[in-house]
Amino acid sequence: MDIYHYHPTTGEYLGSGKADLDPLQHDNWLVPAFATNSTPPAVTDNHAPVYANGTWSLIEDHRGKTVYDKQTRQQQDVTELGPLADSVTELAPGHDDVWGIDGWQLDPAAITLHQKSKHAEINTWRNQQELATVEHNGQHWDADPTSRARIESVLLAGVMPLDYWTDASNQDQPMTLEQLRELYAAIVQQGGRIHDRQRTMKAEVNALTTIEAVQAYPVGWP
Repeated sequence: MDIYHYHPTTGEYLGSGKADLDPLQHDNWLVPAFATNSTPPAVTDNHAPVYANGTWSLIEDHRGKTVYDKQTRQQQDVTELGPLADSVTELAPGHDDVWGIDGWQLDPAAITLHQKSKHAEINTWRNQQELATVEHNGQHWDADPTSRARIESVLLAGVMPLDYWTDASNQDQPMTLEQLRELYAAIVQQGGRIHDRQRTMKAEVNALTTIEAVQAYPVGWP
């Protein structure tokens, strides 16, 4: 007699075999534990035969599949029999997706987060530019806050301590008080251009309507 084995815990069909005759009762078949002579239904896609309460039934089987949590987007592998929980889906989300009525959709707040990230990149560029040198009268001059403060102190005193000023290459260049004032004006103007450029870039980023455009926006001088 054919018999069909099932898992002692899950009831899942494991395979078929042959029952042995009872040596004491030749008309009796010995059916071992966790087996039955009831024929299981044919296996179908995404279903497995399971024996419970004296009968076979087909139970959803998604084991081995990858699903995604609808709230956290976290990926997980299915390891147990049964239908998928309502909290997960087989559909893979995009990086900035949230679960909605029609499935995954772009988070309306996502582009704002990317714009803020691009603003931070612009701020870093601005800070770097403000530490860069300024070209004036064929020479490069330090324009960082310490260098600006040094020039300001001389202009405030109205007296040149020496008849030269050291450029960014550490070379002494002849310098009068009026020439130093012109250099300071060049540094201030450069700072204004940097400030104006970073404001322009932020406004342009805010006007973009897609995350891809925000990510691709080039930060720097035009």
